[in-house]
Amino acid sequence: MVHTHVFLYLTAFAQEVLKHRPADGSGISKHDLASVLATVMVRSNKPVAEKYQKLVHTRRTAFVMHFLGSDAPA
Repeated sequence: MVHTHVFLYLTAFAQEVLKHRPADGSGISKHDLASVLATVMVRSNKPVAEKYQKLVHTRRTAFVMHFLGSDAPA
């Protein structure tokens, strides 16, 4: 239960980061932020074979992007 609250808090913080980035587009993109958060927050105890690492990272990033919301600019 605690992990769920931490995840939701961090994704809410990330939404705020995206909301308050510069209007000129010089801030971090939604995809880049999701990629960083996916690396840190969505992990498994089982090792992933090297040939599947890119696919797993892509899916983890998509999962985090879902929580960042569609209203945040890409």
